[in-house]
Amino acid sequence: MIGLLGLLLQLIFVGANISENSCTTLSAPSGSSTYWQSVAPCGSCVEAGCSFCLATFACTDPASGAACPAIDRISAGDSQSCPSRPNCEAAATSDACATMEPDCTMCGNRCLPSADIIDGCPQNPPVTSSTSGSSVTTPVQGNSALDQVVSGNLVIAADALLGGGDLTVLGSTPGSIFAINASGIVVNAAGDIVLSASQRTTVSGVSVDISAGDGTQGGHFSLSAGSSTLSTKTGGNFKISAGDSFDTSGGNLEMTAGASTSGKGGSVYLTSGSSRRGSSSGSI
Repeated sequence: MIGLLGLLLQLIFVGANISENSCTTLSAPSGSSTYWQSVAPCGSCVEAGCSFCLATFACTDPASGAACPAIDRISAGDSQSCPSRPNCEAAATSDACATMEPDCTMCGNRCLPSADIIDGCPQNPPVTSSTSGSSVTTPVQGNSALDQVVSGNLVIAADALLGGGDLTVLGSTPGSIFAINASGIVVNAAGDIVLSASQRTTVSGVSVDISAGDGTQGGHFSLSAGSSTLSTKTGGNFKISAGDSFDTSGGNLEMTAGASTSGKGGSVYLTSGSSRRGSSSGSI
């Protein structure tokens, strides 16, 4: 009788090991490179009567007591709860992609599963797609790099999930950059900078307004020409001129210091350049 009981317990123990081993073989293969590859065995795991853990991607016997947070455990037979890769690429516009959040997120000009871009947008070539009021074409080979043409409006906005919203353009010359972010605007060109309003011949010209910001301490505004690094070359010229006219008065040139409500108003200083080695100073 004792021998029969021992044999029965041994068979139960062996059966439990077989069950646990059969579940383990349905776990995600080691070295799975993507989230979706790691959760792919979930359906076959739970349909075989095992439990699948989304935290460890392991398939285990429900009776084994394997550690897994309850929120991450898919119970045996519940294949409907296994994650499936959303068809985000079917979204033709950013608005369509937004309706699929949080499962999908715009990444550049593509709508991709959010789980695919946890570590950043993949560096694959953009595909043809469109956004609200815009259409983005497939890059074509230009002179030295891939050119991407955007027709219509281009809106860069921070994403509620991933953040961002900054614009950074790096030139081919080291150090050349154009950036707009929360800290301000940075322009460092390798060549000349040309800033002008459009030219018109039949209607009034358009204006250019550049001003520093108001605040508890007013923002400073500084314009300066470049200094020469060679003894044989002059410093850069700085020119301010009003507009010409044919038959009526030309434009005025006004320089006004800041007013004060109760304190002293600002001053206007005009100073010519001095000479450090005995030559005469400049004229006014």
